[in-house]
Amino acid sequence: MWKLAKKRPEKGAPYRSIPELHPNSTIAIFAGGPSLTQEAVNKCRGLVTIAINDSYLLAPWATYHYFCDKQWWSWHHDKPQYKSYQGIRLTAEPAVSAAWPPDAYRIEGAHNSGISIDPDVINYGKNSGYQALNVAVLLGAKRIILLGYDMKIAKNGAAHWFGDHPNKVRSNYPAWLSGFSVAADQLEKMGVEVINCSPDTALTCFKQMSLESALSLEQDQALQQAS
Repeated sequence: MWKLAKKRPEKGAPYRSIPELHPNSTIAIFAGGPSLTQEAVNKCRGLVTIAINDSYLLAPWATYHYFCDKQWWSWHHDKPQYKSYQGIRLTAEPAVSAAWPPDAYRIEGAHNSGISIDPDVINYGKNSGYQALNVAVLLGAKRIILLGYDMKIAKNGAAHWFGDHPNKVRSNYPAWLSGFSVAADQLEKMGVEVINCSPDTALTCFKQMSLESALSLEQDQALQQAS
């Protein structure tokens, strides 16, 4: 189902086209913000899920695992938890060699604004959280739940739920937020509902509510469909 995209790179693994595997579904995305917890992740079991970067450690059962950083891969690919993951891995890392990554479908990325509706391309948005959002849209989601999308440093100084990356680099959140604002307007027009359930967040362009309230929408919808 993950067909080759029309475009072929000159080097490295071929690009894949993202199939609409989950039409009209709800997809939960786990990012790296310090508010993400194991409890919140566990509550999303049963949904289609995308774990970003280190968040696969909290959700080894996630439907998809997304990363877009060759250096991040170099820190993780030898870990037993990484090797034991059984879902589908995706990456849009642009600078790959024929040997990397051997365990992920490669998607072409573009430096365009908004959300790409071309299944052969996702837009970078300067961060992996934006890219995973684009993946979810192309997979067919009509409701997307965001967790760990804090887009700021926590009051205790934490940048991620897992601490710092080995290189101690901090994210440029102000530069990221403007891109999400463009995406929010586009997704609203497309009829895609995005709910930010991160309890402490600077990302305010999407609807905000507790995870429990967002999941209750799923229950109400299921009851309506059954009646």
